[in-house]
Amino acid sequence: MNASPEIEMPDAEHWDESDQVVIKEIQVQKKKRDRFSVFSKNGFMFGLSTDTFIKHPLSSGQVLSRSDVQQILETEHRVKIQASLLQLISRRAHSRKELYQKAKKKGHNSAIINSILDEFEEKGWIDDEGFAFSFAKDKGQLKAWGPKKIQQHLLQKGIPQRIAEEAIEHAIPQDEALQTCLKLLLKKKWYFDKTEDTYKRKQKMMAYLMQRGFTSHVCLKAIEQSLN
Repeated sequence: MNASPEIEMPDAEHWDESDQVVIKEIQVQKKKRDRFSVFSKNGFMFGLSTDTFIKHPLSSGQVLSRSDVQQILETEHRVKIQASLLQLISRRAHSRKELYQKAKKKGHNSAIINSILDEFEEKGWIDDEGFAFSFAKDKGQLKAWGPKKIQQHLLQKGIPQRIAEEAIEHAIPQDEALQTCLKLLLKKKWYFDKTEDTYKRKQKMMAYLMQRGFTSHVCLKAIEQSLN
């Protein structure tokens, strides 16, 4: 297996004629107590997280081949990607596509990213269906977005259309969408009332509601009710 471009092997000075290196010392880092520094007789070679150290226990005097070091550093690389993705989902829910794109933007290997995301799905740490339902409910109830706008954003986040539609239907029943439109129109009544021409006023109201992602059918119904 070839090392990923992001993985830097120890410099040539650490290796002997047989392409092996002997660990002289392992130290806990002073500023990051959850990390270890590994040294050869010629100085610092590489740093490891606790997670990597558990998977690859090292000790002073241990002899490592290039393939051993490569494997250790590839594990460390994976641990770093995993940690950054866990940090993202600890802040808010993400779709799988969002996480993939953010990791890929940092130049990480696609196969490793997908492998980590597969693991996250198996453990239930990410769930596109649950994400879609939560997103639709949040944007519908707290942001007063209409179904079309919510669907557009869900599709951009990699949610399949069927799941997006189910989430929206569950989060925003048609009668609730109508009530939301009426509340939005009431809030902006002062603005629409500036237009004396009824037809132009309806056009402005329609444009406003459709911009927020509501269907033309619900928009028309809300406009008629608000003007009665």
